[in-house]
Amino acid sequence: MPVGLIREVMETNVFSNLEFAQPFIRKMVAKGSGKLVFVSSVAGLSTTPYLGAYNASKHALEAIVQSLRDELTPMGLTVATINPGPYDTGFNDRMYDNYAQWFNEDTHFTPIKKIEAAAKVMAENQFDPQAMIDKMIDLIPQESHDFRTILPDNFVDLCKKYQDNQYSIQSDAVDPSKK
Repeated sequence: MPVGLIREVMETNVFSNLEFAQPFIRKMVAKGSGKLVFVSSVAGLSTTPYLGAYNASKHALEAIVQSLRDELTPMGLTVATINPGPYDTGFNDRMYDNYAQWFNEDTHFTPIKKIEAAAKVMAENQFDPQAMIDKMIDLIPQESHDFRTILPDNFVDLCKKYQDNQYSIQSDAVDPSKK
């Protein structure tokens, strides 16, 4: 993937979030209270093949939000994330469709068939976005809730298992799909 496109993804998912939040943070700190809820993704807690730029941007956002939580909680602010999985909003489809704008099978390493297969799996395994919307509407006004809310609920265990498995990965070059 061209580095310029990775920069664009980072700009959208990391820098624009922080830039948008900073004026509110200043006012909340001055007031001594407030709540910031960032919409991240399960992609910030795991990785998916062929979505490296998106994964990286959401991992970066997770790190920033966790730091903000540590820094702002003593000042009376609440900081949290909502981490949706693959909901059928059109976003996931566009994410995989975008590879056609830059991908050249002659110069890139991944066979196009693998990307197309991953896109097909993503398209076939999306959830109704209304459940996510309902959860957000319920959660945001609550005075107290978990720092991180992963949706749908069954992705909580998937993310935890993914994180746990990261500590047992060997550094050899064995294809993980063949283990």
